[in-house]
Amino acid sequence: MSYLIGKNIVATVTYYDVMDFPLTAFEVWKYLIEHDRDGNRLNRPVTLSEVWGALASDQFARKIEKKNGFYFLPGREALVQKRIQSEKLSVEKLRGMRRLARILQ
Repeated sequence: MSYLIGKNIVATVTYYDVMDFPLTAFEVWKYLIEHDRDGNRLNRPVTLSEVWGALASDQFARKIEKKNGFYFLPGREALVQKRIQSEKLSVEKLRGMRRLARILQ
C-alpha cells in the first residue's frame, strides 16, 4: 500500500503544482487522489498519519520538495512565498467585506 500512497501523493502534489498552489501535509491528505494501479478507487481511505509518515520519509527526496511546511515540485520554491502573500491579501479583503456587511446591515 505504501507504493500506492506515494504514487498518489506525488500525483496530488503535481496536480496542485500545475495550478501554482503548494500544499501543506493536511491539504495533501484532504485532496489526495486515491486510486490504485488500474484507476479504481482504493478499498479503504488513507489516513492522515499515513500521508504524514510518507511525506516525512526520504521516499520523495527527488520528486517533492518542502519549504515552510508546504510541498511542491522541485524548482518551484517561489510558489510558497506567492501563496503566503495571497493568503495575507485574502485575510485583508475578508476583513473589509465583513466591515462593509456590518454597515449594510
